Amino acid sequence: MINLRKIKISKQNRIIIFSVISVVAVFILFILLSSENKQKCKEIKIKFKGESQSVLIDSEDVISLVLKISPDIIGCSISKINTKVIEDSLNNSSIVKHAEVYINIGGVLLVEIAETVPIVRIINSQDKTYYIDKEGFLVPVSKKYPKHLLIANGNIKANSTDKKTNIETDSIYLKTKLHRIYEIALTIYNDSFFKNQIEQIYVNNNDEIELVPRIGNHIILIGDEKDCSKKLENLKNFYLNSDKKEWNKYTKINIKYANQVICTKRVG
Repeated sequence: MINLRKIKISKQNRIIIFSVISVVAVFILFILLSSENKQKCKEIKIKFKGESQSVLIDSEDVISLVLKISPDIIGCSISKINTKVIEDSLNNSSIVKHAEVYINIGGVLLVEIAETVPIVRIINSQDKTYYIDKEGFLVPVSKKYPKHLLIANGNIKANSTDKKTNIETDSIYLKTKLHRIYEIALTIYNDSFFKNQIEQIYVNNNDEIELVPRIGNHIILIGDEKDCSKKLENLKNFYLNSDKKEWNKYTKINIKYANQVICTKRVG
């Protein structure tokens, strides 16, 4: 049998070993810090995350925003780059839902963008246009237009703002026409049937809300956002239980009362 003996390390030897480890650690840290000071930012890379996948902005737009915040970032020592300032500035943009900014050891500035998801495009009575996104934020128009986006127009006077504004939380917008439009647009967006069927929200001169379908030569009078889900569910049942050819026989389908679908037949 092998006799295993415990190795005893004297107090003096432990101090020596600890001192050597400390010196090595400090040396490695010094090398790393020196390397970081010499390392320069070589490029900017953009990654899009989430549902929208670059609908309103692309990589070039984000890089332009970064360069406006920090014009001399390429070639700059990474130790002098304040990623928090860049991140905060991007997060203040109405088009950006959330941004994360960091630098890797290769000197690449990485920007991860979760883009806002527009659900309706507003065209107000002064022909000013802007979006409302899925979470209720007002978003300025972009050079890139989302395909098949719901349009809202008519008797709408509200304008967008330069600051990042949410109509769900801003008291100025609560219980306004714009907020009612958002509630209806969100219900339409979350329903695949109506997302394909409804192409326009219109506010008439009586401040009642009408919907314009893609299929069927008629107007849908929904009135307001109250019981919106129930009203649209009743309309869906009407659509699914009738022939599409029948839809053109009506000029108006009134669903403003939650438990009724009232159709007005076309004359002649």
